[in-house]
Amino acid sequence: MAHAPEKHEIEVAAGPSRGLLSSVRDFLAKNWFLLGLVCAIGLAAAYPPLGKKGGYLASQYTVKYAGVAFVFLFSGMSLKTSVLIKATMVWRTHIVIQLLSLGFMPLLGWGIATGLKRGTGINPALLDGFVICMSAPTTVSSNTIMTRSAEGSEAISIVASVIGNILGIFVTPFLILGYLGQAASVDYGNLFFNLSVTVIIPLIIGQVIRFFRPTWVEWLQKYVNFGQFGNCMILLLVWSTFCDTFAAHISLAATDLLVVLALDLGTFIIVCLLSIGWYYAPHAVHVLKRAGFVIERPDAVAVMYVAATKTIALGIPIINILYDHDPNLGLYSIPLLIYHAGQLLLGAVVLPFVRRWNLAAAVKEDEKVDVGDV
Repeated sequence: MAHAPEKHEIEVAAGPSRGLLSSVRDFLAKNWFLLGLVCAIGLAAAYPPLGKKGGYLASQYTVKYAGVAFVFLFSGMSLKTSVLIKATMVWRTHIVIQLLSLGFMPLLGWGIATGLKRGTGINPALLDGFVICMSAPTTVSSNTIMTRSAEGSEAISIVASVIGNILGIFVTPFLILGYLGQAASVDYGNLFFNLSVTVIIPLIIGQVIRFFRPTWVEWLQKYVNFGQFGNCMILLLVWSTFCDTFAAHISLAATDLLVVLALDLGTFIIVCLLSIGWYYAPHAVHVLKRAGFVIERPDAVAVMYVAATKTIALGIPIINILYDHDPNLGLYSIPLLIYHAGQLLLGAVVLPFVRRWNLAAAVKEDEKVDVGDV
């Protein structure tokens, strides 16, 4: 006769399933944004009329203006004004970061795209999108998180990210139009009106609220996670953008996507190596050393993660503004979306190696001290 299972038997049987559920839950919690990107694109492909411009939700107003404006309003409220002031203290480091991010990378992207357009058969809109991706400023959150995890200079990361995004508002559109040669078809007045309404004015209002009504910000932060809200708005913007793309019935070869993936990951690795190489450069080039371009390893870590990363929070809105009525709008966005996913993946993969390199000098110093004490 069968007996009823004991309590401990039930717990043992349920143990593996609970472990599996816990693993799935942890995976979803860590990778929800990347999964959200996949879902956003999938939903856009399933029913484009819902989110396209002029569609049922009028995304050209509800998403493009309202959603983006709220992102930068919250950014303004959460950003410490004192951080901007301290940026001048390490101006050489910030010059190098911005030259890599908004100087070297756009030039490299333009050179590669120009070469590949000659007889390779790769979709030219994707190659233009690669140039646009390289012209975007650095991201704000993920690079700081990874810098902190690698025990790099978190303060430099925050300041450089802020500077890069403020510069990007003005510099990125001109880089894109300059390299792609489409300045004649763009209404600059409309461009800066849209940038002002969706980015600059909300950012300033957020700073004013933070300065005069800090208690409001503290109360709001208890109920709203500003970072998560911004990510959700980005997913909404991606969904709307791809609704337009799928509504236009644009076809794309898998080989083209693989090429873009290789270009994105390769560029990320190149800039990482150049950033770490800057730590060694002054030792070999005495002119740099005499000019004061000498940094510590924690600073080099911050330079690497800031200079090599690109933001979709500002990049996607700029693409939407510059190419509002272009049928290739979605294709222009693809390289930036792939780059964003790739930088998170590669940044996390190299993090333990960067951290060991960063801490190696500190370990050697400790060993010297121990020998001296003896």
